[in-house]
Amino acid sequence: MDLDRKQRDAVRLAGVVKETMVDFATSPPFERHLRRLLRESVDRDPHLPDPDVRAVERLLFEFRYDDDSTVIDRFVRLPALTPAERDMATGFAQGVEGFFEVVAETPSGASAFEVRCCLSDLEHVVAPTEPAGVPALSPGAFLAGRLNRSPGPTCGRPAESWKCCHHLGGSWSLKW
Repeated sequence: MDLDRKQRDAVRLAGVVKETMVDFATSPPFERHLRRLLRESVDRDPHLPDPDVRAVERLLFEFRYDDDSTVIDRFVRLPALTPAERDMATGFAQGVEGFFEVVAETPSGASAFEVRCCLSDLEHVVAPTEPAGVPALSPGAFLAGRLNRSPGPTCGRPAESWKCCHHLGGSWSLKW
């Protein structure tokens, strides 16, 4: 499955916004909260791979301040962001975390592939922001992780408009 230019541009933007969000979340104002979440991640499951990634994800997507705002809410208020970057970051907050079954044979380094959510049974087109990190995937393999909605052009065929373009968020683990 290949992406057109607009879709590739949206995925590239997602990668830039994701990197900027991580830099923001790991900056000094959030250090105390991040340190606590990292300790909790390690204490909860010391064998979990990449506890630092999990802690940053929790800070970005789950942590709430007393006024019910999130780190993403604070991020999108940055004056240096473009409207497209704000839309992308807001879309990240609406991500889907779960278990996904690979639908079709996927070569390593694929720019896009299809998965089916094990909970909703909906299919999603996934466009990784780091295609080089995608191993070869066989139909029936399972992925556990987060899909972040990418606003803008969809990756599905017009008759299947419910298939939205997502990009891989945070850490993923491959399950057989």
